[in-house]
Amino acid sequence: MGSDADIPSVWPEGTQFVVINDALTQPKATADDLGRLRQFRIGPADRPEGDSTFTKHEVTFTGQGLRPYSPCHLRSNMTPQGMELCWIRRTRLGGDVWRETDVPLNEALEKYRVRVLRANNVLREETVYTPVYIYSTSKQDEDGVKLGEETFLFEVAQISEVFGAGPAKWIAF
Repeated sequence: MGSDADIPSVWPEGTQFVVINDALTQPKATADDLGRLRQFRIGPADRPEGDSTFTKHEVTFTGQGLRPYSPCHLRSNMTPQGMELCWIRRTRLGGDVWRETDVPLNEALEKYRVRVLRANNVLREETVYTPVYIYSTSKQDEDGVKLGEETFLFEVAQISEVFGAGPAKWIAF
């Protein structure tokens, strides 16, 4: 459900977890609720809400349910124009479709943030509207980049008009 960007590659032995089934429902929230403090009382379903077993929790919605997924299958290819990056967009709703068509966008428009980094310093950041980016030789010259002489990271994140940039996928070159 999009939390893969937050999951460590290895969980420590003895880690506790919770199995979530259809009995648990997500609280209703709108974009207007983002950043707003909400109060919940949580307890056993077979007891009244005022029972002493219920606990009070205060939560500020951050909109993680609106966060776009990270792109996948990020690839690079040298072309006569420069370094070409391409990727496949992922989606929150209707994305488990196994046809030759693209998954639904579920955003106002298709939009990505592309960054070029050297030693954790952002050399270039651009917004693109297709899942392809050309890091042209002229842009490389402007940034003082000599591909092949040192390591650079290319980072791509899908942008939501409501949430902002989602988690990035990166590739080293």
